[in-house]
Amino acid sequence: MARILKNRPMPVWLEKLTNLDHLPIKEVLRDSVYYPGAYDDGSVIKDFIGYAHSFVYVDYAMRKNYLTNRLNSFAGYNLLFSREVQKDELCSKPYVPLYPLPSDGDPLSKQREFNNPYAIWAVYSRRASADESHGPTRFSLLYIKGEGCATYQALYYSNQIFPSLVVARRADEGFGNNWTNFYKKGGFYERTVLSNPYGKPEYLDMGGDIGWNEFTIPMYKTTGNPILGFGLGGRFLALWRRCDGKSSRDGLS
Repeated sequence: MARILKNRPMPVWLEKLTNLDHLPIKEVLRDSVYYPGAYDDGSVIKDFIGYAHSFVYVDYAMRKNYLTNRLNSFAGYNLLFSREVQKDELCSKPYVPLYPLPSDGDPLSKQREFNNPYAIWAVYSRRASADESHGPTRFSLLYIKGEGCATYQALYYSNQIFPSLVVARRADEGFGNNWTNFYKKGGFYERTVLSNPYGKPEYLDMGGDIGWNEFTIPMYKTTGNPILGFGLGGRFLALWRRCDGKSSRDGLS
């Protein structure tokens, strides 16, 4: 089944990559998909692979041993390279951070889970048994154990760039194990994404929830309705697309 967004050419840096000695962080972040609270949800990669070739997953609940044991589990792909990444490889320049307000929630309530952060960079190669309809020949995954809003700032603000698409799935409070509500209108996640002085993403993805009317501010609304389509496996998807006249990405398939 066709994906909801058009495929784009593979970036040259990824196509020519022969080892992971150097992390080209700005290229990894350029046109990326950012997914906070991701845990082990591979659906975002399945839905947007081809449109994007670089995915940034963030979750402070992800245990390192669990992640490393599951790295080579993407259907149709083999793990080509992987390694741990140091903090100084991720953040290249100083930036002015944005802080939460009392109304955003209490990050100290999850302070113990913020301990022992790490990052793993992995590159995947499509198996010979899978054809082009399955996805591109390669994709990159940068997985960071960290808090979603702070990590967004440290990556994109510091490297003076912005992602192509941001995700808000499985990232709510309570049983979702998040200290703040990523769906909240005017909330910390929304402010973090929209306050990036270097640009705003082309798309907001909230999975199949067409009733989500919080993080759907006027800049991402055209008719008051989301773009509708289907993800891999026939799962329903709804996207909000930037519509402030400053769009620079490819459109729908």
